[in-house]
Amino acid sequence: MAIVKSNDVKPTDAFDGLMLDGEKHIQEDVEVTNLHIAGKIFFHEDVDADTVVINGEAEFMQYFTCDKLELAGFCLARSGLSCEEAVIAGNMTVYGKISVEKIDVQGTLDVTKKSNMWDINVSGRMIMHDSVRFENAYITGMMDVNDRAKGNKIYIASSVTSRIQRVVADSLTVEPDGTNENIEGLFLLDSDTVDCDYVEIDCCRIDRLYCANGKIGDFCEINELYYTGEIDLGEKAKVKKIEKI
Repeated sequence: MAIVKSNDVKPTDAFDGLMLDGEKHIQEDVEVTNLHIAGKIFFHEDVDADTVVINGEAEFMQYFTCDKLELAGFCLARSGLSCEEAVIAGNMTVYGKISVEKIDVQGTLDVTKKSNMWDINVSGRMIMHDSVRFENAYITGMMDVNDRAKGNKIYIASSVTSRIQRVVADSLTVEPDGTNENIEGLFLLDSDTVDCDYVEIDCCRIDRLYCANGKIGDFCEINELYYTGEIDLGEKAKVKKIEKI
């Protein structure tokens, strides 16, 4: 692997890696400890770094791997991203898939292919055009999934709608975050199918809900509800069909 070593490198006593500014096209593989981007940089080959900080704009044509990503600017990853930890405060688009252990989406993340994540925190907007698998998801912003979202725990406390086509989880909790005084008619989760062991939800519009046990709040609208254990149904909850199976 060719490692970029050129006049683009601005070494300091405390910095080990590459600091890139201006507009540049990097034509070689990059393997560094730290990669800091302040300009508009195009990477045409693979990039592997311990820590990547993007305050400017970066486009990765090939596969992009790092231990930690801090994004305050804009990033386009055309062939996917693999990292241990990512903080997305700016805007990121991934044409491939993401494999990440911990991700904090404060800005906007748009991903086109199936992805695997461990812990998800979304205070901004996360858009998945395919399915996503994870352990835990904590959503105070908006999460849109055009396929299946499968995980252990999903917690939504927001004031805007997350649209998830199919939810599969051990537990699902949905509640308003308290910023809207009038929550009637507000749907924090809009889903075709929800399949969970336990649900505690309010302000949800669900076509078909399967669960063992749960609590359904007054401001839910459910077309079909199937359960196996116990259900606490709010007096004003709208459920067209309910059946214990």
